[in-house]
Amino acid sequence: MSTYREITNQVADQWVAALKNAEQAVTKLSENAQRFADSIPTPALPATPEPFAKLNEALSERLPKPSEIVEANFDMATRLLSAQRDLTLRLLDLGAGSKDA
Repeated sequence: MSTYREITNQVADQWVAALKNAEQAVTKLSENAQRFADSIPTPALPATPEPFAKLNEALSERLPKPSEIVEANFDMATRLLSAQRDLTLRLLDLGAGSKDA
């Protein structure tokens, strides 16, 4: 019979494989969409008025890149999950100690 950890590892492996398949599918779709978009002529847009162009430039310099946002949020989630795991294990240890008394 499989242990709980073995079962959870198998489930995790399946989830990771599914995510990798989804990544490949999205990448292919994005590449195909880009090729399709490149083949469609786009009309020329009017020039952005100067005040809006300056505002856009000022804001874009101060905003983080999307990849920075993703990295920071996943790092935070990892830290929070680790702290939550440590707290839960500590509480289980404390609970197990009170049953022995």
